[in-house]
Amino acid sequence: EVILGVQNDTELIRIIDQMKDPNRTQDDNKRFYEECKNHIWNVVCTRIPDYHRRKDAQSEIFLHVCDKIDLFDKDFTREGYKTTFTAWLKRVATNKCIEILR
Repeated sequence: EVILGVQNDTELIRIIDQMKDPNRTQDDNKRFYEECKNHIWNVVCTRIPDYHRRKDAQSEIFLHVCDKIDLFDKDFTREGYKTTFTAWLKRVATNKCIEILR
């Protein structure tokens, strides 16, 4: 199964771990953005009606995700189910959209 744009969980966890490193490179940021942008855009399109506000929100949400990446716990489970990064990303994006629209 392809999770985001990567081929397996190990690769995704490696990318997330790189993003948690304070010494990450621009290439790390770019790779992470490429993995997240479509998921963020899909959430933004369902929440924000104006195209230009969507583009601004997508950028703002990506920066917010980068700031909060340390909060993602790959080992967190709820009711016996492991939380995926995609689910976490969509929840963060949804909450940020709600905040932007206030």
